[in-house]
Amino acid sequence: MNQTAAKHEADTFTQKLRKSELANSQAKADAASIKECRGLIAAYAPTRTTPRGEVINFAKQAVEQARWNKAPRQRHRAERESAKLHQGRRS
Repeated sequence: MNQTAAKHEADTFTQKLRKSELANSQAKADAASIKECRGLIAAYAPTRTTPRGEVINFAKQAVEQARWNKAPRQRHRAERESAKLHQGRRS
């Protein structure tokens, strides 16, 4: 194998390695972001005023938490489908 071919293989390997490391760091950042969002959603506690004072509005809490938890899953599903389509074009 000549030097040019060996250099090309090394460069290709390095590019793949960098791409893999970037994907791993992006996945870790996404996981941390999702964990933080879920914590914020879980902590949501709307209140309402009653003759006894401020109380948590559990009905509104349940509706809003369900709606907010559904949104990231839909976005994630759309991103996965987009990635599959994009991958299919490269093949």
